[in-house]
Amino acid sequence: MSKSNDDRLPPANTGNLDADHAINAEISYFNRTGNKLALWAVLDLSAKFGVTVPTEVWAKFAEIAAGMVSLASDGKSGTRGRAAEPSDGKSTRDRAAELVLGIGNFAGGSPFKDYATHASHRVIIQRVRQLLLQDLKDRQSTPGASSYGVQTRVYETVAEEFSKEPETIKRLFE
Repeated sequence: MSKSNDDRLPPANTGNLDADHAINAEISYFNRTGNKLALWAVLDLSAKFGVTVPTEVWAKFAEIAAGMVSLASDGKSGTRGRAAEPSDGKSTRDRAAELVLGIGNFAGGSPFKDYATHASHRVIIQRVRQLLLQDLKDRQSTPGASSYGVQTRVYETVAEEFSKEPETIKRLFE
């Protein structure tokens, strides 16, 4: 799901680089897909890191809340008080799931399966980043050390760790 620039959430800037990195990975995923599970992940990460949830993410939750209140009060789903079109055969339960998770607007099949794929890719990317940073630290303490082939070696190491092909790791990271 490609979103217009007006709908995109800006990157977080909490003052905690680790939190920003993790939160911004979720914001980026949300901006690319519209999968609302990423918003829930931002909420979870903000709590774990002890940082404030970005204002724009709260605004998305406010839209979800308005839709849930509308659904509860008149049996129709909508955002910001606008009711949806008359009955389309969906149950209140289905409408609630659509509001909270964005399932009705998700074109990629299951938002859960897609998010699980995103989460596993995120772990792989973090591992590549960790090994590259470790290599950089090692080279800084070793005068004359070469960086030639470092990325290829890291991709191969991570590919072996995750039972993937090095090209797959490279594609995910780059």
